[in-house]
Amino acid sequence: MNLCCLTMIFQNALEEEITDFMLAHETAKKGFHSSRIDGHSHDVRLATMKEKVRGRAQKTRMDIILGEEEAQSLLLDVKAAFPDIRLTFWISPVNAFGRLS
Repeated sequence: MNLCCLTMIFQNALEEEITDFMLAHETAKKGFHSSRIDGHSHDVRLATMKEKVRGRAQKTRMDIILGEEEAQSLLLDVKAAFPDIRLTFWISPVNAFGRLS
């Protein structure tokens, strides 16, 4: 199985819902990482006054290492669960993955 990293970027307001979805999803519940980031783009939607003043959107980033077919399937499941989501994603190859202890 070829490993990849699925990265998803979405609004902070959806963080709890998507985290709950991921923790219940058979593929994703094995483990993923999330972090808060700032989004910069000419077409980014600045939702709050703070974002408008700062000129960048506050977003959540989730990364998960999994097989390529699993990544495609997970994206379809996210789209089905959140049909109106504005989500940016990319899939990157992973040459090695493990833990050091």
